[in-house]
Amino acid sequence: MTCVYLSSVTPALARYQNAVYSAIQGHSDYFCVRLDEFTDAQFDSLCSKLESEGGVFIFILGEQYGMVHTPSVKSYPERQYEAAVKANALRFVYFVEEEL
Repeated sequence: MTCVYLSSVTPALARYQNAVYSAIQGHSDYFCVRLDEFTDAQFDSLCSKLESEGGVFIFILGEQYGMVHTPSVKSYPERQYEAAVKANALRFVYFVEEEL
């Protein structure tokens, strides 16, 4: 079973994230993990695990940068993308126009 990591920059994109999550969970060969449900410590542990396991990443991005992980100056989605690159994981990036 392939793990699909789902990332989004803002709760305003929840309807898109929920639709993708439902579609993936309905497929017997994939398991979806919502990255926005991780705490800082859990995500840091996951990043090191990803280097050996890989997986598929789906990023749903909008007009906002995303919440910044302190003490880092990078947003969670940016850090997640960097982890995906480092793991050489397959990445899909979707841009959605947000209604601000």
